[in-house]
Amino acid sequence: MTKRLLLAVAAAPVVAAVLAPPSSAATTARFGGDDRWETAAEVSAFAFGDGADTVYIASGETYPDALAGGAAAAAEGGPVLLTMRDELPDATLAELNRLTPTTVRVLGGEASVSEEVVAAIEEATGAAEVVRIAGNNRYTTAVELSQRTFEPDVNNVVVVSGELFPDALAGGAIAAARGGPVLLVEHDEIPHTVGLELDRLNPDAITVLGGSAAVADDVVAELDRYTTGDVVRLAGLDRFRTAAIASAATFETADNPRDVDIVFLASGRSFPDALAATPAAALRDAPVLIVQPGCVPGVVRDEIERLDPDTIALVGGEGSLTVGVEGGDVCEEDL
Repeated sequence: MTKRLLLAVAAAPVVAAVLAPPSSAATTARFGGDDRWETAAEVSAFAFGDGADTVYIASGETYPDALAGGAAAAAEGGPVLLTMRDELPDATLAELNRLTPTTVRVLGGEASVSEEVVAAIEEATGAAEVVRIAGNNRYTTAVELSQRTFEPDVNNVVVVSGELFPDALAGGAIAAARGGPVLLVEHDEIPHTVGLELDRLNPDAITVLGGSAAVADDVVAELDRYTTGDVVRLAGLDRFRTAAIASAATFETADNPRDVDIVFLASGRSFPDALAATPAAALRDAPVLIVQPGCVPGVVRDEIERLDPDTIALVGGEGSLTVGVEGGDVCEEDL
C-alpha cells in the first residue's frame, strides 16, 4: 500500500445568502454559565449526569496543559473541569462534589495549579486519589498524560502545535474518535520526549492539525518515521476551516459510519469552552466545531448541514457566543 506523507486540505470561502439556523431540523441547546468555570461545570453535568470515576482538572487561565487533557479524559470516561491557579471556583467545587470521583487528575505544575488548590480538591473529594500530572514543560506534561492513559499500538495520534491553541481546539474530539492521544510539538521541532512517546505508542497513523504556520512541513515529514501508516495534515485557511475539515475527515465517514446526533459549538477566539466540551463530545461520538463569537463561518455551517444533527449544543454564555450564533447568522466574510 502506498504510504501518504502529507495531505493538506484548504477550504475556500463559502457563499451563504440565507441567514437561518445552521440546521433547521435541529434543536439548539446552550450550556453556559456566567464564566468559564460555570460553563465547564454545566457541560460536565449534562454529559456525566450519573457522576464519573475520573475527573480531570486543568487551568482555565492558560491553555497548554489542557490541550491534551480532553482526549485523555474522554478515554477514561470523565469530564474536564477548570480552575484558577490560586483558587478553586465555587462552580468547580460544586460539580466535584456532585460527580463523587474516585480519582482526580490535576494537569500541570504549580505554575498552572497551586498546591493550595490541590489541597482544596483533596478536601472536597475526601477519599478520592488526587494525582498531579506534570512534566518539565507543556510537551512533557502531554507525554506523561499519554503514558498514563494509552497503551502501545494506538490507532492514531493527533499532533498539534504547543505554541498556539486555535488548531488544537477541535483536536481532543478528533483524537477521541480516532482512538488515541493529543501530543504537542514545537513549530520547527519534535521535542525529544515526544519522539520517545511516539515510538512507544507505535501508532497506525498520525494526524496533524493546522497548516505550516503552526506545524512546519519538516516536522510533518519527520513524523513519518514514527508510523508505518499515513501521516495526514488536516488544515484550512483559518482555525474555523481547520476544525470543519477535521470533522469532515473524521465523523460519518467510511471508517466511522455512525450518525452524529449532536454537534458542539464553541468560540474559536478563546480556549476554555472548547476544551471543556471535548469529553462530552467524545461521549456522544461528536465533533467540537468552533465559530466566531457573533456568527457562524460558512464552512462550519456547511459541516453542520452535512452532519445533520438532532441537537446543536452551544458551549458558553452569551458573552462567548451571542444570539447571532444561536440564530445561525453567517459571518459577513462568508456572504
